[in-house]
Amino acid sequence: MESIGGGRRRVRRMAVALVALAAWAGSPGGAGAAALQGREAAPVVWEDCPPDALKDLPAGVDPALMRCATYDVPLDHAHPENGTVPLALMKRSAKGPGQRIGSVLMNLGGPGGAVWGAPVFSEYFFSPQVLERFDVVAFDPRGVGRSMPLRCYTSQEQFAEVDAKLMRAPVTPRQLADEADALTTQGGLCRDNAGVLLPHMSTAVVARDLDLLRQAVGDEKLTYFGVSYGTFLGDTYANMFPDRVRAIVNTGNVDPGLRSSDGTRYEHDRALNYEDVLGALLQRCKEAGTPACPFAEGDPLGKFDTIRSYLRAHADSSVTTADGKVTSLNSFVNDLYDSLPDPGLYSALAKRWQDLYTALPTPTTGDPGRARPRAADTPYTGNNANPAVNCTDMPSPRGVERLPGLADQWEKEAPTFGRPQVFNGLNQCSTWPYTPADGNDVFRGPWNRYTGTTPILLVNALHDPATPYTYAQAAARELGPAARLLTVDSFGHGTITPAESACVANHITTYLLTTTPPDEDTTCSDVRQPFTP
Repeated sequence: MESIGGGRRRVRRMAVALVALAAWAGSPGGAGAAALQGREAAPVVWEDCPPDALKDLPAGVDPALMRCATYDVPLDHAHPENGTVPLALMKRSAKGPGQRIGSVLMNLGGPGGAVWGAPVFSEYFFSPQVLERFDVVAFDPRGVGRSMPLRCYTSQEQFAEVDAKLMRAPVTPRQLADEADALTTQGGLCRDNAGVLLPHMSTAVVARDLDLLRQAVGDEKLTYFGVSYGTFLGDTYANMFPDRVRAIVNTGNVDPGLRSSDGTRYEHDRALNYEDVLGALLQRCKEAGTPACPFAEGDPLGKFDTIRSYLRAHADSSVTTADGKVTSLNSFVNDLYDSLPDPGLYSALAKRWQDLYTALPTPTTGDPGRARPRAADTPYTGNNANPAVNCTDMPSPRGVERLPGLADQWEKEAPTFGRPQVFNGLNQCSTWPYTPADGNDVFRGPWNRYTGTTPILLVNALHDPATPYTYAQAAARELGPAARLLTVDSFGHGTITPAESACVANHITTYLLTTTPPDEDTTCSDVRQPFTP
């Protein structure tokens, strides 16, 4: 539901590289299992990384700094005798070992994102000063990537057959019926195939895994860097283990209280925020004019509404632009979700809007936004950890029959994103086969248990589409005096990198090295704005 790693252009390239690393699964068994019965965490046994894992290592980075491991954690922390889950880890060692402070453990979001290889790209996230003093450690959480992936499907064809019926913005009776059928089928497949992990996927369980990893890398207290959903993990850890926190940086923040108490309102508020960010971007486009923004001529907001309304009215059709690109309502919405998190894509996005506006009205039949089943039988290599985590953490009513009415209602408030946030956010939980019982290992607050002397550092863009700035403000209120909010005057989701803002990088560097946060009400304003040189 949230996205992975910040969504910006280089994170896209990084995500592609991380997927390519998925073939390596590490050793069949890792350190840690023998010591878990006594709740003592054995140290990680690091080993050489496979050469393919380091093929994207930036020039000038010594490959000897990179190490890999597999570490076993209990399947069920309440009953560690019931088996283990192997977690895949990667480390980039501190460049100045004699000055090493400890490890920064990372989670770049999702949930469900495989980010084991993120330390390869450490320089994207951290300043040279941080990399001198800290090991950077990333792991695929349980159910993800190389860490015993939770899979509902037994083949790629089975997945494709269901996925072909799923849309972000179903409108017509046929589309809505296909959606309901696909969700019901997926719920049954997850019930039958997800296996022993199904009831052990909450963020609270991952926080317990994280605490074992903290001990296993040799740190007395946790130093952590979380992005998007990863901020929820950071908040959860701090409130479950309030005496074990050294420093936590959360960028692109969720509202922990809302996320853990009301999944429907959480997704509704995100729909409204997406709409607000889109409106702000269209206003910036108008102010920039052409050629800076290719969509600026005339009334950008009115033109956008015309495009959306036309595609909505012809939801079973598509429009072909002069360059041959075919766009339906579904593919139009997909493009928005893919592009809005990354300001580097805004100019190209605006050009696509202008091309599409020029091509109206020329509907053609067919829906290019749908995937088609593959012909041959191939293994399913994805994972279904995202709904496994979200539908456990976020209370959401079950039942597909409520979705169309909810989408109609939300669409009135958020014409572009109301319907997609129902069918992109709440849909999978409507048929999810597991609902946590009272007293199960799910943390729902209170969120002010952490009272350490080092505030949790919350970093958020003013115009973050996926995790609203209001969520960061809410997180700061809920965490209380133990939080400090650093505001960034920018668009885009998640990570604000050292290359994008020296101001943000300096504050994060100082905080990680010294645990000193920025002053109250600090704002960084050095990020390049949309449609500017």
